Amino acid sequence: YVRIWADNISPNVLHLAEVRVMGCTSTTTCTNNQAPTNVTISSTSNSYPRNSSFVVNASATDADGSINRIEFYNGPTLLGSDNSNPYSYTVNPASAASYALTAKAVDNCGAETSSTVLNITTTVSCVDGFKNGNETGIDCGSGELNCPSCPPGCTTSTLISQGKPTSQSSNFDAVNSYPAGRAVDGNNSNFQHTGSQNQPWLEIDLGVTHTVTSIEIRHRADCPQCNGRTKKFKVFVSNSQVVNYSDNGFVYEYNNATGLVNGQIINITALTAQGRYVRIWADNVSPNFLHLAEVKVMGCASSAPAAAASINFSLRNMAHLPLVVELYPNPVSDILNFKTNKNLASYRVTILDLFGKQIPLPLLQNNNGLHINHLVPGTYIFKLESNSEVVFKKFIKI
Repeated sequence: YVRIWADNISPNVLHLAEVRVMGCTSTTTCTNNQAPTNVTISSTSNSYPRNSSFVVNASATDADGSINRIEFYNGPTLLGSDNSNPYSYTVNPASAASYALTAKAVDNCGAETSSTVLNITTTVSCVDGFKNGNETGIDCGSGELNCPSCPPGCTTSTLISQGKPTSQSSNFDAVNSYPAGRAVDGNNSNFQHTGSQNQPWLEIDLGVTHTVTSIEIRHRADCPQCNGRTKKFKVFVSNSQVVNYSDNGFVYEYNNATGLVNGQIINITALTAQGRYVRIWADNVSPNFLHLAEVKVMGCASSAPAAAASINFSLRNMAHLPLVVELYPNPVSDILNFKTNKNLASYRVTILDLFGKQIPLPLLQNNNGLHINHLVPGTYIFKLESNSEVVFKKFIKI
């Protein structure tokens, strides 16, 4: 096949007088072709929270030709294929209870070889950060999990991002001519601009936990050579800052070979995400920039416990107040400190992983700190409970 493919900034036509292809008949044949070998499939874990997302990776070799594509199957069902190395497929959302995944490598002559089965299960929990089963929101609802009641939802969404503190992964120049704050200043004519990176990002700090209902992302509009730079990005909404592009829990993924064009607007609607931080994280094939004219986050303040950090912790044992916990620092590497508005003598502390499994309790330091050196890096749940109250808080071990 010989294809001449135009890429117009706006709709237009392609009109060629003549195309002449010179050459000769190939002597390459598929006689005695050898099928692909060493076909493997893998993922970073064998279990993920239900309705989150996860990535499966595959590899294969071909001794006498090339790999044309790798197809990804769940049982007999084709999920998708990838024709470029490294080969991968993202399951999003991971709504099934279990997956029996295989990778089928197809070479340039059509020969096929399949991998062994990769079994992955999904789990449900009131504290996994995703909407599970009959939950009516994220980590709330009644249903099969008997989770606590949902906080009131947004009856009227408003713009909650304009003028809020922002940060970006790097600056375009030494004097920061295009700061992150330009993305939330209400002006579509200017833009933020990172340095050239493989994975540049922009983050908005909403200050407290909000229920996010929609996000509008506007690409810069004054740069013809910028067309198509950003071909892939994820949008995260979280209560703690995301530390890896590969983390689960993103609310939107853009993946388009054409890439964002001048002034393009991406509207992400029908969200029910709760969080304090909104991060737009690009994933470039080679180092490049992220430059957005404006990001508008719509929603309303949440009444969830995570938003109640402003309670005065100097109040002691006020039984009529709801139990509130503050963790710091977060992310944390050594000692996780915590403050609460209640007398800790009648409360129990537990550490859980994201699948609800209890982690051996670390040693307390001065009754308000936990040694967490033994934990591997990742996201965990801090649980504080009495006979009548319980609070869950996420923290990140780095």
